[in-house]
Amino acid sequence: MLQRTRNRRVKTVLVAGGAGFVGSHLCDAMLARGDRVICVDSYVTGSEDNVRPLINHPRFRLIGKDICPLDSLAGPWDEIYNLAGAAWPPKYRQT
Repeated sequence: MLQRTRNRRVKTVLVAGGAGFVGSHLCDAMLARGDRVICVDSYVTGSEDNVRPLINHPRFRLIGKDICPLDSLAGPWDEIYNLAGAAWPPKYRQT
């Protein structure tokens, strides 16, 4: 688990596709680092179950929607991770 270092500024992080397998672990790591995490996922291949343990965390926010258009997700963001996309072959062929 990552440890928060002293005197480190809290960052605001956007994780698109954050309810997927990799995204949910990234959200967990960013929270452990001490950051604020906004997780956006349309649940095409991800699942709210993947982030359920994080939902009540005070620095975690889950938005269940597509990342397009980004207008409604205006920052400011310190970091953006785009993990949104159908990488699972059966879903990839459908989208």
